[in-house]
Formats: sequence, C-alpha cells, structure tokens
Amino acid sequence: MDKIPMPLKFDKAPDPRLAQEAAAYHGFHWGPNGMILDHKNGYLADSLADLARLMRDLGWFTGYREPTSAVLYNEMPSKADEAVREICVKQRRYSAI
Repeated sequence: MDKIPMPLKFDKAPDPRLAQEAAAYHGFHWGPNGMILDHKNGYLADSLADLARLMRDLGWFTGYREPTSAVLYNEMPSKADEAVREICVKQRRYSAI
C-alpha cells in the first residue's frame, strides 16, 4: 500500500486536503478504490472526503461550518493509535444513526 503523501499546498485548504495532511502525519495508507487505511492497514474511511467529515466533527480542523484553513495539531492526538481510536469511535456513532 502507498503511504498518503503530504499535500503540496496548505493555504485555505478544503477539508479533504486537510484530511490528507492529517493522514500523512499519522502514516495512513491508500487502500483499494481510494479507501483510507490506518498505519496498521485497518479500514478508516471510504475516501478523503469521508475521513475529513470525521476529523472535522472531532474538532481537528479550524472553523465550524466554514472553509477550513488548518489542522489543529493540538486537538489531534499525536500518536497514530490514539487518532485511529478516536476516528473509529466517531465512525461507529455515524453508522448507528
């Protein structure tokens, strides 16, 4: 699996680009058909857009219901295992709705 690279631009980034930045920071990978896999190849999301929605709801991006400009590294867990745990908990809440 290919690791997700850091995006090339960071200014006033849309949510999927910020999700890519956060995913690269934690060493997440691309899976089949654009799926996002964690650093241990466990499923996280169907796309960067889906991952971005989860990350925004976790409070990892600046702004609320407005264009995003940055990842809030102080709000996001610094360790990949903790980040994956938070994403999975949030994802289970969505699938229960």
